[in-house]
Amino acid sequence: MLTRALEIGVTCIAAHCGTGTMLIDPDYFDVFVEMTRRFPRLYGDNSALASVTCRLRPSALRRMLEPPLAGRIPPWQRRADPVTGAMMWALGLISRREWRATARLSNPIERDAQLKRALGFSEETFTRLAGLLRQRVGRVALNAPAVTCR
Repeated sequence: MLTRALEIGVTCIAAHCGTGTMLIDPDYFDVFVEMTRRFPRLYGDNSALASVTCRLRPSALRRMLEPPLAGRIPPWQRRADPVTGAMMWALGLISRREWRATARLSNPIERDAQLKRALGFSEETFTRLAGLLRQRVGRVALNAPAVTCR
């Protein structure tokens, strides 16, 4: 669905790097990885990684953390997504101490950021999004829906 937009030069952010949620969604992560090789303006968000609905694949996560893919993933977290590190701990991706420390955080966005740091996402990951989203002069939209493509 993003191919035509990318072919004409639109910057696109693929939701969840193409990974599926739970067992009902297909997983397009491998397609996403292949498309990032073809399209320099394709990015993928890491918003679902700490969500209880994410079907976390340790192999996909490891690939997200390696160059050049790591440079194509800005953070994105919606306040409504329930954030937990339980699955990450169960899969051995973070330590019990890291999981328990993040579980004590009341702010879900801070919890999400700390979990992503524990997983190994670089600090650059947390600042990259500002450079991708175009600034709209004279129009500010508070509580606007998530931007997936521009």
